[in-house]
Amino acid sequence: MFGDRHQFLLLFLDSIGLGPVSAANPLSQSVHTPFLSQLLGTALVESMMIEASGLLAKPIDARSGIPGLLQSATGQTMLCKGTKAAAFRGCHQSGFANGSLR
Repeated sequence: MFGDRHQFLLLFLDSIGLGPVSAANPLSQSVHTPFLSQLLGTALVESMMIEASGLLAKPIDARSGIPGLLQSATGQTMLCKGTKAAAFRGCHQSGFANGSLR
């Protein structure tokens, strides 16, 4: 149907942090995420790293090395532009990506 065009699925889980395997972490238990666990072959945990033909799954550091509370403007800029906006600004910026982030 699509010929030679590449297809991809980006799954972005906003405000979901990946933690260690533990009874207190529901994402580390495949019963809570059956579809994703089956697709990836593993639970959603901080140590997850899958690089196979046609599949790349790994956690990212949403803070990009900048301490502080994550904010939407720099986070959205990082996702859409691929640049570490919080590092560029020196802090996390809330609200909309305006001014220097554009």
